[in-house]
Amino acid sequence: MGVMTTKIHLEMELPEGLVDTALEEELRKSFREETALRLFREGKISSGFAAHLIGIPRVQFLHLLRQRGIPFIQYTAEDYHEDLKAIEQLEQEPKRDIGSR
Repeated sequence: MGVMTTKIHLEMELPEGLVDTALEEELRKSFREETALRLFREGKISSGFAAHLIGIPRVQFLHLLRQRGIPFIQYTAEDYHEDLKAIEQLEQEPKRDIGSR
């Protein structure tokens, strides 16, 4: 059983001669890039899959994230509060002498 997919087709009517083949390919690439970046930012796809959608290596996708100011890791306020609780619990535990094992 294969993976279900959705295809997106966009069509835009422009005056003849306005877009040459180079610009058309640039616009297609831009659409793929923006779509992959948005889906990644929303946590819907991995960085590897996003890179695949754009047609670039994952390392290059990570560089693109950096250029756009998009964090690779989503560290939320909830994550921060959970980390603070864990640190407080560790600080309350009695100190153990590592050398006495």
